[in-house]
Amino acid sequence: MTQSPSAETVFEVLGDESTRSVFARLDDPQSAQEVSDESGIPLSTVYRALDRLEDANLAERRIVIRDDGNRVFRFVRATDEFSVTAGGGDLSLESGEMATVEPRRRPSAPGISD
Repeated sequence: MTQSPSAETVFEVLGDESTRSVFARLDDPQSAQEVSDESGIPLSTVYRALDRLEDANLAERRIVIRDDGNRVFRFVRATDEFSVTAGGGDLSLESGEMATVEPRRRPSAPGISD
């Protein structure tokens, strides 16, 4: 089971404009090259953003086997929404857990393995 990121981690990672832009594009599984081509963000920046998102458990890497037998990595958001509340100087979930964010897991797309 993947550990949920803390609120601080989410804000830190998504505080970077490039990383936030990459995260927003991961509705459907995409390769780093596709993200770069569609966004105009340099490929090296996309890879750094994807690494940060994966490390924070905000994106997942999936392996796709192409018809020619080669594999390609595709990345997809690990969550669609966060529910974070602020009060009393702390960040919390509506459930009251302090400084945590519970992402809702996305189902795997057909033909893509975890």
